[in-house]
Amino acid sequence: MRNTYVLQQRIVWRLISLWWSFRNQLAITVCKLAIITRCCTAWGKFRKLLPILTSRHISLSTRGKVFNACVRSTLLHGSESWAPSSSDLHRLQCNNRAMVRWICGVKPNDDVTTDSLYTKLGIQEVAIALRTKRLRWFGHASRNNCTNTIMNMDIPSARGRGRPRKSWSDCIKIDLSVCGMGNTSPHNRDGWIAWVRRSSRLLPTSVSGTPAADGNGSTWKFT
Repeated sequence: MRNTYVLQQRIVWRLISLWWSFRNQLAITVCKLAIITRCCTAWGKFRKLLPILTSRHISLSTRGKVFNACVRSTLLHGSESWAPSSSDLHRLQCNNRAMVRWICGVKPNDDVTTDSLYTKLGIQEVAIALRTKRLRWFGHASRNNCTNTIMNMDIPSARGRGRPRKSWSDCIKIDLSVCGMGNTSPHNRDGWIAWVRRSSRLLPTSVSGTPAADGNGSTWKFT
């Protein structure tokens, strides 16, 4: 009887391990599809607001607020749970830079950095905005007992060959290290939110210059 019980336990843990591996693969695919969908939807919102975003009678700071509230929020909707790869993050940055340059009327050959345009519009670089949303959601999930228990659950499984794919937890560890929040407790809600806001203001943009950007079907390409 004991051998049968041990065998059943091993089968159950093996099934859980296989399900967890499948879940990670599915999460990566869903994340990529979600980012592509968000980019398409954001460009649709952007084109609808072009008369406002490109108006010379409206200041750049006001246009930046409209862009951040209507277009950027669409681009990063649901991004709290994303674990984007380098190519996924590059896709978001390219589409975001293309829109920002269009708003400011900067041509591809103009010697103007994208960082300076972010400053004029008063908005964050998309990687920093993504990090801020992810850290705020991590604090919320950590304060929830049920969610926190599931996040910290250890699933025994055999490690496959090669480096494991980046998970959401890996992104959180990197964010905490970059922001210097490793010793900050997320259970202190007010303190956690204050630290997240402070770190998002102090962090420099992770990418400078104007690498190639494809406007997701539009004719605007920047180098």
